[in-house]
Amino acid sequence: MEPMPEDQTSDFADRFNREGGPVPEANPEHLRRMWKHARENASLGKGKTSGFGALGLDASDLGDAPRDKITILTLRLGLVQSLCERNVLRDYLHGDELAEEVFQAAASLPCDKEDIGEAVVQLAMKQRPEANCSELKREMTAHGYNPDEPKIDSKFLEWIRNR
Repeated sequence: MEPMPEDQTSDFADRFNREGGPVPEANPEHLRRMWKHARENASLGKGKTSGFGALGLDASDLGDAPRDKITILTLRLGLVQSLCERNVLRDYLHGDELAEEVFQAAASLPCDKEDIGEAVVQLAMKQRPEANCSELKREMTAHGYNPDEPKIDSKFLEWIRNR
């Protein structure tokens, strides 16, 4: 398997970090494989590794601009992980498996840096003690955002239901 050099970022990642903008659609099967691989590695307590294989993919799966595709998949994977771990997807979880429509929706959901950021912050707040999040929640509320009703949750659920 082809390793991914640690010191290089994708063109998309550079633009996304600078400008935000929409996250391009991804291959739902690649997203499903990455999610499954991440869950298996987490349950086994495996350490951090590098290379496409560490993501449950092979470089030949990704075609042109594999770094960009990995970045896009990673952003969308973070969205799925946040929604799943916060029980937003409980109706789409069958045992340890997510329904296929979750990956179809997550791969195609129109989203941007704000949506991804919201999902990441929501997951981070869930994983920390409430006392550690109270100041962040106050700050978010002061800026007109209700941290108890994440916009990304309703946006995703509407998208999956209307597909």
